[in-house]
Amino acid sequence: MKVTRKPKAIEAMQFTNETKEAVYYWASKIQKGITISGTGSDNVPCLNIPTDISNDYYTCKFGDWLIFDTSGNVARSLIVCPERAFLDEYDLVDKKEETVL
Repeated sequence: MKVTRKPKAIEAMQFTNETKEAVYYWASKIQKGITISGTGSDNVPCLNIPTDISNDYYTCKFGDWLIFDTSGNVARSLIVCPERAFLDEYDLVDKKEETVL
């Protein structure tokens, strides 16, 4: 028997130069310990999201999406998803809400 998963709306924000402050504010309200820093010689901002492993973190770069997981199936609340994978898996429900806090 083949089945499909029921659709479920999620909260997500894309990390870009235009949304970096809003994404940082939104993510910091959800999960503690998030920092914003430059990376590489070009000093492009990225978000560092702590993991359950001490002194380790996930990096969210420009173009990546942050997904707020409310299912309780993962140890952390925020999941970093590369843009291509996000666009393959999700459709925007309401584009104007993309950067609303």
